[in-house]
Amino acid sequence: SKGVPIVEDGSIVGVRGSFQDVTAEKRREDDIRQFKQAVEAAGHAIFITQRNGTIEYVNPAFEAVTGYDAEEAVGRDPSILKSGQMDQEYYRNLWSTVLDGEVWSEPIVNRRKSGEHYHASETIAPITTDDGAIQGFVAIQTDITDRVHARERLETFREMVNRLDDPIMLQNRDGTFEVVNDAVAEYAGLSRSELIGDDEFAFMDDPAARTIREHKDRVLELERSISYEVTPTFPTKGERSFATTRYPHYDEEGAVDGSVAICRDITEQSEREHQL
Repeated sequence: SKGVPIVEDGSIVGVRGSFQDVTAEKRREDDIRQFKQAVEAAGHAIFITQRNGTIEYVNPAFEAVTGYDAEEAVGRDPSILKSGQMDQEYYRNLWSTVLDGEVWSEPIVNRRKSGEHYHASETIAPITTDDGAIQGFVAIQTDITDRVHARERLETFREMVNRLDDPIMLQNRDGTFEVVNDAVAEYAGLSRSELIGDDEFAFMDDPAARTIREHKDRVLELERSISYEVTPTFPTKGERSFATTRYPHYDEEGAVDGSVAICRDITEQSEREHQL
């Protein structure tokens, strides 16, 4: 509202005013304020650029992830994050996608201000005017460096386990296989994919399989490792003797969700001991 006095002969005799309905404008201001609060509090690195790529805004998570303060990043373009790990074809496809008005979503390797490389899952979307013209872009990055490194370590560990001659297996609480190495598949005479979701009863004699199940239950009950020997009979390899150590396996919350077994074939050793 706006009002001005009406003055006659030096005295105020009335007020002339007007009212303007600004409800929609206030609602837009509230929406913008809420959006900004959400972006500022987001755990993902978010930055907004002009159509030519010049950075106009970065949120606090961007500063934390990249090491660049807002003052250092605003006015520059995202090339400050280039690591040299992505080829030119990657960036050509990126710009071609977003300039066509589509959303780009791909993993990327970027470089922090410190020079350290980091892995990110990046999504870039165009910002359009009411008539559909592209006026800029918003990019959201999720730092997945720890996840990528964990996956790399897991793959290395998996490769090491698969190369071992000793059968190694991870089984759920119900005894079904979740992970088996190549040695288990060789003894079972089945592929690893065929074994996943099944148990020992699929490839060895019932008495030996029941004995193993009892040991698994004991590990789950006591929540500690145990060692035992068992002599199962396989369809392809016949009777073999194993010295096994079985350990409890824990989920991310620290609860026992299964067991891991490492087996050593001691058939020849047992035969020599029997002969002695």
